[in-house]
Amino acid sequence: FSDSGGSAREVRVSDGVLQLAPQCAGLNQTMERVGFSGDLVITADLGMTPGGPDMNTGLRIGGNNILFHPGYPGGAFRVEGPGGFSNQYMGFDPAGGDTLHHIVVSITAATGDFAVQLIDALQPEDVYNATFQNPGYLPGDSIGFVTHGYPGTGSRFARFDNLTVSTPIPEPNT
Repeated sequence: FSDSGGSAREVRVSDGVLQLAPQCAGLNQTMERVGFSGDLVITADLGMTPGGPDMNTGLRIGGNNILFHPGYPGGAFRVEGPGGFSNQYMGFDPAGGDTLHHIVVSITAATGDFAVQLIDALQPEDVYNATFQNPGYLPGDSIGFVTHGYPGTGSRFARFDNLTVSTPIPEPNT
């Protein structure tokens, strides 16, 4: 993974969880690695301590940031970059603090179609679904974590754990 962000960025691991401190609105703090070829399923657990409207957390895949705001009513889910969309109400309020919500992103490499599921850690029946298309997505584009927001005071960190990248399991022939 490579780290990027402002000159005062802070990256740490606590109890096995990666933590990135937001630097300021509009300045991405990222940890990325070279991606993989083919259709992909990317999963991770994401959170924000303490959470709120002025900080977000998510995945960076190629030219897209897939983000939400833990601790903010409705979550304000959005996708920045090609094919993206502005803040959306998720239908539930994802908790901030020590809570890590589960995200699943499925990518069809040939078309740049993305399907996203964000599953609430406290009430797993609460699931937000979104789709978008980035025709410029290229297999091998970088994959990683992203946050941005205002540093504020005290310990404010985007939190990331359990990143997996796999290929979809093909449907059996019937």
